[in-house]
Amino acid sequence: MPTNLSLIKIIISFVVFCTSVLLLQLLSLHNGFPLLLGDSKNYIWMGLHFTENSHWSNTYIYFVGKNIQLFNTIEYLPLFQNIMIMSLIFSLCHLLFRKNILIKYLAIAVGLIFTALPWISNMVMTDISTSICLLIILILVNYRLKLKQTIPLYLAFLMLVSWHQSHIVIMPMFLVAALIVKLLQNRSNIKQQLKWIGYNTLPIIILLVASFVLEKHLLNPPPSTKKTSNTEGAKTGDTSSGYYFVGVRLWEVNELDNLLSKFCPDNPDNYLCDPNNTSEIKVQISKFRERNQENEDYLKLSLDNKEFILSCLTKPRFYYALMKVTFQRSFNLLKHTRIKRYEPSIADEPKIGSFNKSFQKISKKELREFRHSKQKNGKYVGKFYPKYLIMDKIWWYGILPLVILFWIFIKYKNRGVKLLTKESVFVLLALPIAHLVNTVICGTFSNANNFRYSSRTVWLLNLAIILLFIFVVEAKRKIQSSQNEINRTDTLS
Repeated sequence: MPTNLSLIKIIISFVVFCTSVLLLQLLSLHNGFPLLLGDSKNYIWMGLHFTENSHWSNTYIYFVGKNIQLFNTIEYLPLFQNIMIMSLIFSLCHLLFRKNILIKYLAIAVGLIFTALPWISNMVMTDISTSICLLIILILVNYRLKLKQTIPLYLAFLMLVSWHQSHIVIMPMFLVAALIVKLLQNRSNIKQQLKWIGYNTLPIIILLVASFVLEKHLLNPPPSTKKTSNTEGAKTGDTSSGYYFVGVRLWEVNELDNLLSKFCPDNPDNYLCDPNNTSEIKVQISKFRERNQENEDYLKLSLDNKEFILSCLTKPRFYYALMKVTFQRSFNLLKHTRIKRYEPSIADEPKIGSFNKSFQKISKKELREFRHSKQKNGKYVGKFYPKYLIMDKIWWYGILPLVILFWIFIKYKNRGVKLLTKESVFVLLALPIAHLVNTVICGTFSNANNFRYSSRTVWLLNLAIILLFIFVVEAKRKIQSSQNEINRTDTLS
């Protein structure tokens, strides 16, 4: 039984956590509805019907669908997403700090309101899952946790990692980068470190694979197992659009022909080897109408793309081509730190009509709330957007330089004094690496000009800035306290 004192602490922690979630939820409350982008309509439509699709995450479709089914609304979606992300930050604070944890946690929550985070977590999209999964890996790699602490993290990772196709590459790359940093920090006992790393990372890899298998079979059994006239003799299975995106990127950097010259002699039936296929690869595919397992043409297209890309994995030229793609495309996203414009009603009439129909099917109240939302009425476009850009610049041209200068000053003034623990240093390094990995992968294989992909993790850099400031203030106080103790001892002697 908890004592009165421990019960009071639990209640205070709960109140502080609820306050932090409410702070992040303020944007949804102000809007009067979850934020929406163009792709949101497809998640809502498919969630209404629990319909499987090869392009959009079926686990997120299930998440949306269950919210509609249980609550007859999607208005609770942002709340659940905000609870998930703040739970991770709450856990991280308890691992990072020893004193005044709740005050520091609340300060972090307040600071994050002025970043891209609320614009991601209050949106009907899968984007928040990227940051959550990256933070889970960061915590698991950096800390030796008890089983009761790791199980919730593993379950969350299993549930969320398949929310976006890009995670199949982003998460292993970040995991490798995080492990390299950890090994460089602890070079004294490499054998023991490698043993602990293997014990810690094997479940992450297993859960990553398991999550994507679950994603493929969560809703209706995929019709892709059927053989059609177009796929006679072809291997059935995964019809995700990821292989297609890789093929398009190879085509964009003029490397597709080089790889096809070695592939086609043994695979003449592949559509990419068809001499009448003048465009070399079908670049424009309707995401919603064509990318589904019931479309026989798409089934043939996706299986042929998969066959080609898998065959390229053993060819050095393929990795040279990927390097070209990376350097030509990915770094374009890094310079974008702002949010997307949240256009009224997602901009055009056909999409407005789709939203109206979906919300009408949920309930008349849902439709009414959508029509009265601030986003629908243009609140977040006109005068608001330039004000957000000013806040964004303050972070990078004001707050960041001041924090770094403050850190350098404290470091110089107290030479030889250890200001940060290895765990703290790891967090400060891992957060920017997480953002870098996300932007490089999304810039390489997705739309390099769509800064929605960079904004989904750019707030991790803001988090690193806030943490560095807290660490510096903590270090300054510790040094001052030690100095006062030395002076007191000298005076007494």
